[in-house]
Amino acid sequence: MPRPDHKRSLRFLMLAVCLMTFTGPLPAREPLVPVPRPQASPPPTSSHAHRLIPGDEVEIRIQALPDLERLYQLRSDGGLYHPLAGEIPAAGRTLEELRQLLEKRLARELKNPNVQVGLRSMARQDVTVLGEVAKPGKYEVLPGASVLDVLAMAGGNTPNADLSTAVLMRGGQSQTVSLAPPDPAATEVPQTLVEPGDILYLLAGTQISVLGDVASPGVYALPRTACDPWRALHAAGGPKPGAALNRVVLQRASLPAPVVLDMSRPDTPMPEEARVLQQGDSLRIPERQVVLLGGVSQAGPLTLETGENVLDVIMRAGVSDPKTLNDVTIIRAEDVRAGRQKTERHDLTPYIKKGDTSVLVPVHDGDVVYVPAPAQKGRFNLLNLLFLGRALFGYP
Repeated sequence: MPRPDHKRSLRFLMLAVCLMTFTGPLPAREPLVPVPRPQASPPPTSSHAHRLIPGDEVEIRIQALPDLERLYQLRSDGGLYHPLAGEIPAAGRTLEELRQLLEKRLARELKNPNVQVGLRSMARQDVTVLGEVAKPGKYEVLPGASVLDVLAMAGGNTPNADLSTAVLMRGGQSQTVSLAPPDPAATEVPQTLVEPGDILYLLAGTQISVLGDVASPGVYALPRTACDPWRALHAAGGPKPGAALNRVVLQRASLPAPVVLDMSRPDTPMPEEARVLQQGDSLRIPERQVVLLGGVSQAGPLTLETGENVLDVIMRAGVSDPKTLNDVTIIRAEDVRAGRQKTERHDLTPYIKKGDTSVLVPVHDGDVVYVPAPAQKGRFNLLNLLFLGRALFGYP
């Protein structure tokens, strides 16, 4: 009477003969690239790192039974059926993990089974990209693709996109991912990989208007997580050299009046309503100006150039009578802001007569300069001619 071990081997042999009889040999195709055994593992490749998904096609070879080599496609539930190993939950496993599971199952019937597993084809993976992208739609990606890869396939983001808070939806749940350029100082850039069926949605940023004395006035989309006046100013290319950062004007539809911000120093505290900008806010950065009144040809606001003194702005406004320069009045903007009723009176004629530069006091943004009106109109403007000569010929 045959022993139990002989009966089990006999049943296994009969099953193998039946499989070869009904399935026949596999058609000729290119050699299988097997998954190497752990003791002789080469550097990993993309197929080795790939985790199987429904629709993937794998080839399984048993060294002791080469005629049983065949292809298996993962079903929609992620499983596959092997006639000797039974039902195999393959989805989510790497090729090496699948090989180990098969060897464990086959060890019940075979002594020291040697199984090789190869990846013949990968399932189609579709990812949907919506929102602030150039070409919204559904895109086919390869395993291992990242959110940046699918963003590039969609033509990149629009200027209105908020790259810091994109939304990745997967299986009824969502997470926030960043698509912003990485920090140049970072030694490692994290990659968020996509999976079949994912939806990547790019939100619009907060729209802020930046106008006035900046490099590039316009409307800018700022990140929702960092929307403050400093970032808005940076988005517009920064202020021009003549910008009056001490009186930036914030306008918001929900505020009863504009808010004046002092952005001349980064450590200056911001008003509560200006710490986070809102959709539709407008920042206006004015030019530095002084106001000329009295006996000048062009009374009113005058753009203040860098390094100008009181006589410079008077000459640009056109003084009517040089004799009136002996009693010039300056009202300082800082005194007005502090509520001080204070004026300065200066005699500028020592510079005209002797070249004494000590009388050329500086003027600042917002100052008011008053030149007395001449007692007699229509006199020859000798002072203007003198300064024109200095500008053209350089004589003192």
